[in-house]
Amino acid sequence: GAEPFFYSTLRDHDYLPDFDAIDEDTWKRCQLIYICTPGNPSGAVMPESLLNGLIERSLTYDFVIASDECYSEIYFDDEAPPAGLLQAASACGNTDFTNCIVFHSLSKRSNLPGMRSGFVAGDTNIIRSFLLYRTYHGCAMPPAHQLASIAAWNDEEHVKTNRALYRAKFDTVLHILQPVCDARKPDAGFYIWLRTPCSDTDFAARLYSQQLAHQHARSVIAACLLLGPGYRQFGIEQIEIDGLEDTRDYSVQQVLFGERWWHQISNFARERRGPLKRFSDKIVGNDRFVAS
Repeated sequence: GAEPFFYSTLRDHDYLPDFDAIDEDTWKRCQLIYICTPGNPSGAVMPESLLNGLIERSLTYDFVIASDECYSEIYFDDEAPPAGLLQAASACGNTDFTNCIVFHSLSKRSNLPGMRSGFVAGDTNIIRSFLLYRTYHGCAMPPAHQLASIAAWNDEEHVKTNRALYRAKFDTVLHILQPVCDARKPDAGFYIWLRTPCSDTDFAARLYSQQLAHQHARSVIAACLLLGPGYRQFGIEQIEIDGLEDTRDYSVQQVLFGERWWHQISNFARERRGPLKRFSDKIVGNDRFVAS
């Protein structure tokens, strides 16, 4: 088996990996490195120069780079899409994509997570081995999913529309959040991440200690364990707020967000389009819900 090694993507480093901080012995032992660009959850995009440096290391120490690029088509400047691993490899002369493999999906690009449709591309030798693995351990997609996937992959207009809708959503919600908290638009992707008032582990423990918060705390604890110690943020997309028609107790959300921001967004929701039940579902770009 392999021994995992975890590298950090910290706020002080713009949520980008610091590959220079990894010692040479680790690089010598490395067989495969996973990267995610645009990053999940931060939305940070690895510049082509950083990717080029990683490719050079992979050729020097002979390890595979597996790049998760499922958020690569959700960005804000149509003239400056995020660089991808294969693009960087080609630009630096690695035209056969040696040691490079990328993963893409319809889940984010086309808002079709239930389709479970994606593709893998890159180094021919890696693809050959992956195909053999996939043949015996994968499962076939239903014909209807295959036909729908073909239609989605062949169409770019809905992807452009999707990006425009995300831009509108970000503009709407940042107008509300930025006066009261440190909310920033990411480089790409569709998450906004807020800093917690304490360490991630303390935050999760305090949340779990509240009897009515257990169902929320499980998600927060899982995120803390995934992100590692010292990560002081959480995704507001996953947290339910307000809900006059909902009988559940929402004191947890008030603690999370603070009284000032809680009342501002609650009042905004009531005035503009009624009770706001799920942040991710109800902040949408339509004429009835536009921040003034």
